[in-house]
Amino acid sequence: MRRIVLFISVSFCFVQVNYGQFIFPKSIEREHPRLISSKVSKEDILQNIENSKDVKQSYEAIKSKISKYVVQYKTDPEWLSSRFQMYWNSHATDVYVDGEFYSHAKGKAPVPTVRFTGGQRDYVTDYKTPSLEDLKPYFEDDRGLFLQHKKTKTWEWVKPSKTGRIIENTNEKIMRIARDAALVYFIEGDADYAKLATHLFDVYMQGLYYRNEPIDMQKGNVQNIIGLTSFQVIKENIVDELTQCYDFLYHYIQKEHKPNNEIYATSLKKLAEIIIKNGVPDNNWNLHQANFVIQIALVLDEDKMYADGKGCQYYLNRIFNESEVRQWSVKDVLDYGYDQDNGVWNESSSYALSVAKGYTHLARTLQNALDIDVMQFMPVIPEAVAVMPQYLYPNNYIVAFGDSHYGPLETEPFLDLVANAQQFNNREQEETFTALLYMLQDKNQGEHKRNEKNSIHDILHNTKVHLDESIAPANKGDFMTNSFYAPTVSWVAMRNGLSSKHGLMISQVGSLGNHAHSNGIAMELYGKNYVLAPEGGRGSSYFRPDYKDYYSQFPAHNTVSVNGKSQYNKMRSYYPFEVKRLYPASERKTGYYPNINFSDIYFNEPSTNSDQNRVMSIVRTGENSGYYIDVFRSKQNEGKDEYHDYFYHNLGQELKLTSENGALLNLVESSKLTSKAGNIKAYDYLWDEVSTQTNNTLNATYNLSIEGGRAGTYEYVDARQ
Repeated sequence: MRRIVLFISVSFCFVQVNYGQFIFPKSIEREHPRLISSKVSKEDILQNIENSKDVKQSYEAIKSKISKYVVQYKTDPEWLSSRFQMYWNSHATDVYVDGEFYSHAKGKAPVPTVRFTGGQRDYVTDYKTPSLEDLKPYFEDDRGLFLQHKKTKTWEWVKPSKTGRIIENTNEKIMRIARDAALVYFIEGDADYAKLATHLFDVYMQGLYYRNEPIDMQKGNVQNIIGLTSFQVIKENIVDELTQCYDFLYHYIQKEHKPNNEIYATSLKKLAEIIIKNGVPDNNWNLHQANFVIQIALVLDEDKMYADGKGCQYYLNRIFNESEVRQWSVKDVLDYGYDQDNGVWNESSSYALSVAKGYTHLARTLQNALDIDVMQFMPVIPEAVAVMPQYLYPNNYIVAFGDSHYGPLETEPFLDLVANAQQFNNREQEETFTALLYMLQDKNQGEHKRNEKNSIHDILHNTKVHLDESIAPANKGDFMTNSFYAPTVSWVAMRNGLSSKHGLMISQVGSLGNHAHSNGIAMELYGKNYVLAPEGGRGSSYFRPDYKDYYSQFPAHNTVSVNGKSQYNKMRSYYPFEVKRLYPASERKTGYYPNINFSDIYFNEPSTNSDQNRVMSIVRTGENSGYYIDVFRSKQNEGKDEYHDYFYHNLGQELKLTSENGALLNLVESSKLTSKAGNIKAYDYLWDEVSTQTNNTLNATYNLSIEGGRAGTYEYVDARQ
């Protein structure tokens, strides 16, 4: 039996919960528009435009972009609407896809219908989205779309399956003009803007009214996730523009186009029904689907105004309280998806943080629209926001395991909870999350600053939050503990010191939950203000070969692969590690020796039936110095050990491998790290391969030149059989 033991020292010199039913008002008294804050009147908006330079510039920028179309509409009313991507000639009602690719459309409606996205699930395309001026009017051609290649700049005929989301993006661009024109009408009462907006809205909604749910000829999983206009229900982004446009135009439509209102409401409800019917019920998709349906619900009339009884309250209740096959209720998905003990969501870090942000935004949308507090029925959400600092490195960037990416922690969820607390008189919640905000950012920054370019949006949605300056910042050590273990995603964080320059941190992850990778016991290392041993992220797209073959596989991570064969389910994975020991205990704040952290983690690598054990430690040697220890044991259980590859990725422009006495190792070109040698395809993404053979210890030094100095990583490697 062959057994590999790796010792690496890296040093630096410098439960089930049953929530109650969500309760919604029996009558909706709020007038339209409802998607803006109920605390803001038209007079407030006009006053802010007049008195605030930022708000005025923001509003005038919107108006100036669309005013030419308002003028044009008077003489050429169909110029803009004819650029919609529609079935202008065929009037097709039924769309057919062949798995993840568009196939064809047939049927005959009395009016032009909205064209299906035409591309595929993969949004990446080699072609540019044409400007409105470059689009041909009433365009529908069996040859596909006429597009400009991004690299060659030539215009050519392109099959729909190669066009990504160009069709969707074009329609959304035009509806955004309609939405903005409707906004100007709402603020100023200028009927010319209403006429343009209503015409565009009418053409699209009439075309949607006659479209049916697309059909997957393969009868595969695509049928379970497809939308009315997009390959994925979570990409029905045009719902934003449609609902906002309808909301601002509501009273104009009732006065000038009331006979068409039934078509508009029916089209919106058709979107809602398909979004609920399809999708994924138990991950971030549920949230995205819920947000779309909530927007639709808020612009619909009361239930009693429709013959089918399906109005605002019906869809709100359905989303929050009723679970269906592919859209669980908010109540049930919060119970399932969150660890009720620590507030961690069962997806990779970026997704988990965005889900918590999504729920605070959802709650704020409803409190702004209807003055109701749904947060009181979601007690795990404040916990999910309070746990966010545990995801942070000392430089305030988040860990990035699975399909995540590095970046700062967003403050919107904290502000949403402060706003919620202030509106519904929850002083304890206000103090907690104001203190956390002051902990995360300089208290002298004061209240939340607006984005000057989008100041009119901040006014409409009342996003400004006044923070109580009498509240003291929270203690970082209470929310960024020396050890943290999240079993729901098989993740361990160990940190020693919170200084961005001198703090040390290890992040380790298994493969459990959604947007997880096939990575064994993977790890990230931090030092000198950088994640020096980073994760690779997801690559170009979930649907591209680089994601499938490399970024989601063992060689892209800091881990050990067995016999070049280690590979198991990615994306939705069920392979956690076992934490045998963790010091200090997770979330312990006192009563431990501060200069040592360590973890002892076991993992059974399922594809090769190998036992793997990783012991990692942080050793603090001084206020500004310390080192890491990494001992990785890997053994194939049937004795079929051929080789165990220790993959380690570090930042740097230079890597030197030396012997114990400092002599450079003699490295020669080789070609063992390839699929031709029997390894998984991920090995083919490694290049410039050189190698040597040794039974002795070796030293690896990564040199990283950065602005203002250098940072280095030094490894002592003991590889013994």
